[in-house]
Amino acid sequence: MKNSIFLLFSITFLFYGCKKENENYIEKIEVIREHEAPSPDNIVFSLKASKEVYEIIVDENIKRYILEAEDSIYINYTNPAFGIDKLSDNKIEFHFITPYFLTNRKRINYFSEEKVLENKLNSSKDLKLKLFVGDKVFEFKNK
Repeated sequence: MKNSIFLLFSITFLFYGCKKENENYIEKIEVIREHEAPSPDNIVFSLKASKEVYEIIVDENIKRYILEAEDSIYINYTNPAFGIDKLSDNKIEFHFITPYFLTNRKRINYFSEEKVLENKLNSSKDLKLKLFVGDKVFEFKNK
C-alpha cells in the first residue's frame, strides 16, 4: 500500500512538476541583403508556433511587433513593413525590413550580415520577438 501511494505521488509530481516545453520559438534568423551598400536589412525569422497561434496569426491581424536582443537592441514597429508566410507543420516565416537598429541608444544604419546573424540575433539567449495580434501578445524566443 505504501509503495503504491509513493508511486502515485511520484507520477503526479513528475506530471505537474515538469515544465512544458515552449511551443512558440525562433528556429532560425536570416538577413537578406539586396544591395552591397548600406541599406535596410530584410530579416527573416523562421518561427515554430503552437496550433492555436498558427491559426490566429495573419498579416491583417498584426498590429505591432517588438524585437529585443539583450539590452542593446530594441525595435518597436507599428508600420506595415512586414510579411507572413505560413508553411506546413505550424511553421511561420516572419519577414520585416528595418531601416536601423537601436544600439546603445544610437542609431546605426547597418550591420554586416555576419555581425547581425552571429553576434546579435542567432546567438542571443535574451532575444524575443513579440507579435501583437488583435488583443493578444505572442512571444517567440531563441531555441
